[in-house]
Amino acid sequence: MGACNCFKPDPRPYYIPIPVSDPFSFPLPLPLPMPAATTFGTIASNSTPLPGLSLVPVDPSVQNQKMEGWGTSLCWWAAQVGTWDDRKVGDIVRALFGPDGLRMNVVRYNIGGGENPKCKWGEHLIYERKMNGFWNPDRTWNWEADAGQRKVLTQAVKDCGVNLVEAFSNSPPYWMTASGCAAGNVNGNDNNLPDQNVGLFIEYLVTVCAYFREKFGITFDSIDPFNEPVSSWWKAGNSQEGCHISIAQQKTIVRDLLAALQKRGLASTIISSPDTNSLEETLDVWLNGYDAETRSRVGRLNPHSYSGIARYELEAATRVNGKPLWMSEFCCGNEIHYHEGMRAAMVLAAQIMIDLKDMKSRTWVMWQAVESEEVLVRSNINYGLIHGVYKDFTYKEKSYTKSSYWPAKQYYIFGHFSRFVCPGYTILGCGNENVLVASDLKGRVTIVAINCTYSAAEYAISLEKFTTVAATTSSMILTSEGSSWAPLANRKIEGRRLILSLPKISIITCTLSAGYSGPTGCLFGGEHYKILNKNSGKAWGVQDWSKDDGALVVQWTWEKANANNSWKISRSGDGFSYMIQNRNSGKSICATGVGDKVRICQRTNDGSEGFRWEISANGDGSYRMVNRMSGKACEVEDWSQDDGAYVRQAGFKNEAAKLWRIERVNVLGDE
Repeated sequence: MGACNCFKPDPRPYYIPIPVSDPFSFPLPLPLPMPAATTFGTIASNSTPLPGLSLVPVDPSVQNQKMEGWGTSLCWWAAQVGTWDDRKVGDIVRALFGPDGLRMNVVRYNIGGGENPKCKWGEHLIYERKMNGFWNPDRTWNWEADAGQRKVLTQAVKDCGVNLVEAFSNSPPYWMTASGCAAGNVNGNDNNLPDQNVGLFIEYLVTVCAYFREKFGITFDSIDPFNEPVSSWWKAGNSQEGCHISIAQQKTIVRDLLAALQKRGLASTIISSPDTNSLEETLDVWLNGYDAETRSRVGRLNPHSYSGIARYELEAATRVNGKPLWMSEFCCGNEIHYHEGMRAAMVLAAQIMIDLKDMKSRTWVMWQAVESEEVLVRSNINYGLIHGVYKDFTYKEKSYTKSSYWPAKQYYIFGHFSRFVCPGYTILGCGNENVLVASDLKGRVTIVAINCTYSAAEYAISLEKFTTVAATTSSMILTSEGSSWAPLANRKIEGRRLILSLPKISIITCTLSAGYSGPTGCLFGGEHYKILNKNSGKAWGVQDWSKDDGALVVQWTWEKANANNSWKISRSGDGFSYMIQNRNSGKSICATGVGDKVRICQRTNDGSEGFRWEISANGDGSYRMVNRMSGKACEVEDWSQDDGAYVRQAGFKNEAAKLWRIERVNVLGDE
């Protein structure tokens, strides 16, 4: 890919001129000139059909995860930015964490390993990725190290109110490693931390945590001792710190680290894990790698969201084990370098949307909020929320001065979520993958809608299930190719339906007042129901009306209620899963294995995990049913619409064959 001919660095400094204390008030802080209010975002009554309109039902009775916050890892960017002059450091910190900026409240602090100054692989760590460690080979401590990252951390916490702080490690100090290099072992599949040095590594992490509490008054809420530990790309001579850590060694570190934290008086610091690169890796490590004892010691599940589709399975696994989930690392930027580039920005928006809706992450953490302008320019890529110059450089006869910086479009996209979907807000049921709805459950509602296509899109947001709805929106903003946080005129809400008209490649966030006082959750209290597939419209039954153990569940055309197609759904006793019992046989459906394509059958209920099903509303009137033992969802085999097609389990995707309507039936007399 050639150089971007349209790239024109914005000469204006980043600034936030207008103090704002309430996310629902305007004007918003705008680093760029504020355009006039646009006409996007119109309202129509229920009786007004519009061609091409996507109806988006919102169900306030479906109350999913409560958000803990938004954040970024510090690490490389903070180590560099923290060396800038105080005014500019403050500018960046306020832009990310301050009340007039993105309002991030989560940071991940990197406890650096530090590289061998005489490493036999030479100067292999690139300038922007060098980190300093605190513990020297002679066992002395250098608490003056890592001044830049420490400065950003303390300002974010003390000046901007960041309230969730996690420590994480990419590598042990080089002198503890097998290769003598903090970038990895010679063979990327081999542990770079010898077993005899596990104790030293744990002592290092715990000592740093204790020092930060005593010196800076910062107690880490959590610590993740790994970063993508099962990956094989951490090799000596690489450009950044990294360390392969086998599952067996991870279990040892989790066990001994937890004991060391408690012994040091840091019992409130939980262990998070495993920070693997893909969602499938995280699921495999959690379910198949860690035993029950290790899972009990881990306080939170931390996946990276760079690849994979196992969001529903991860969400189910965390609920089964009673663990919260953070999406702890993601970044994107595969487009030509241009501060106003929207392609990567919309990838970011879509990623946040799917991680919150499908994986139900309570916190969403950017990898590097600030990226090196030199790396971006020379590589012609577009990562980061803010682009900053870490050192003077010249490229193609243009000079760049250290500590210059520009907000990228990703900054504004992130703000559409972080400024309005506040910590403490609950994500509500919503039947569209491009719309996110959240509420403080006290009358304030936020709606975020994205359009990642090159055509205009319209969404009709149905608010009919709310108990009360205000007459107008409270605020609306738009970011698109030609605008950033542009205010939209507030609109009347008529017929409890809000129609959002989005231009191509854009995002709208609006707020409004709406209350709900009805029942919540998927409340199946022991009545009988019919279970119909969303794709085929056909209902569950037991094959051949069998009453035998092992008889398979099939779908069949619904004609009227009878004993074979009626199912009693009742709580299992654990507070969130259900048992599903056939009226004819009196037996319950179960999963008999953990793999994909295992057919669902009925058996005499022994109360084990295979009989327990988590039934979650999809927000559009349909439900997904995930087995507690396998983490797999019920689906109709091969998307069949035929009578007699089997019901089986598979990894969940938001597809019609895996979604079900559950409707109460009258069992006093067949109907």
